Amino acid sequence: MHDRRKNKLTRSGIPLLDPSDDLAAHFLGEGKEDHAEEDFTKLLEASLSAENVRRARGEKEGVQQRQQPVPVAEQVRQYPSVQDELDLHGLPSADAAAQTRIFLLDAARRGFKTLRIITGKGLHSERGSVLRDIIEQVLVELKRTGVALTFVWEKQAKTKSGSVLVYLKGREDSAR
Repeated sequence: MHDRRKNKLTRSGIPLLDPSDDLAAHFLGEGKEDHAEEDFTKLLEASLSAENVRRARGEKEGVQQRQQPVPVAEQVRQYPSVQDELDLHGLPSADAAAQTRIFLLDAARRGFKTLRIITGKGLHSERGSVLRDIIEQVLVELKRTGVALTFVWEKQAKTKSGSVLVYLKGREDSAR
């Protein structure tokens, strides 16, 4: 019975011990140094094989490539031309802000990517352009919440422009 029990394993692969076994020697690994050293040597050689080193390098390079984000300017270059626009001329600032939010959220839901919002330059307003600042605040908020990727004033400067291009994140971009 002693030999039969020594070679028997539990369902987990743990060897069954006989009551006559020296437990201290067993747990300290006494008498098994040669096997442990051989096992470690084999494992080390296998892990350092040329194939495993190539595979590890490939995985590392793949991870590094995936981690580098695509610059926003590069993403925008691949966007379509303006797909829809909203003209805010003549609206009070609170209405313009609300209309802009509704317009952009609806456009994102419909899968649009490139939009134009016309704020006007404020040439016919007593206080100058108010809508540009209000709309910019809305766009910053929507960018922070992940709806918009970025926005650019059409003449590269808010003070010279009466419209802004908005680039929305697509459904696949929002997951990043």
